[in-house]
Amino acid sequence: DWSWSRSASQYVDVFRAAVASAGDRSALPRGKTIEPHRADLLLETILRWNDLAGVIDKAEYLRHAAGDARDLLDRDAVLIWLADEAKPSRLRLTGGSFGDSMEAPPDVYDEQAFRSWSLQYVYRLEEEEGARNGLGAQLGFLKSKLARDQEWRIQLALPLSAQGSILGRMDVFSKSSTAAFSEWEVTAASALASTLGVNLERWRLLQQGQKLLELDRELADART
Repeated sequence: DWSWSRSASQYVDVFRAAVASAGDRSALPRGKTIEPHRADLLLETILRWNDLAGVIDKAEYLRHAAGDARDLLDRDAVLIWLADEAKPSRLRLTGGSFGDSMEAPPDVYDEQAFRSWSLQYVYRLEEEEGARNGLGAQLGFLKSKLARDQEWRIQLALPLSAQGSILGRMDVFSKSSTAAFSEWEVTAASALASTLGVNLERWRLLQQGQKLLELDRELADART
């Protein structure tokens, strides 16, 4: 029998059986979402900061650093302060990430309290704190107008240090006074602050080397 009708009929029957079988097949169970490992994200952030140190403008570097730290820690804000050259006891806000802003507001300062020398320190604004007196010095930057406007209620303060010198401070803020910083968050924030301190010192040494090179060239030109 050389007719193709029998083969075609068998093909149609197989196709219909396959369609029916697919319709009766139950859906596969939903798989578990694979979340990125926080330790890997932390390492990636530190390596990126090391690569960018000394390559881009310092102010831009600190703006990106504040945004990276805020994303990694998943908190409401991160502020980065550097010692003011005109008044070393005062800190100048240099990098910030909060709300929809990646820019630090201009001319915002804070004093270097003795807590700035601690490895880390947590300030907390309780719900009824406004009714209390004499505790302003214990509130860190939470007592500032910027913090009140943003409704920040808890602050993790970490020094930016290198070779025994305090170069600045990194603050992490949350709007919930009950959302305590976890051990991992404190460890990660401390690692980020240490990285910033080392890279800021690298920047200072690089600028110092450039100034010495310029001075050496000026002396060489004066001798010729």
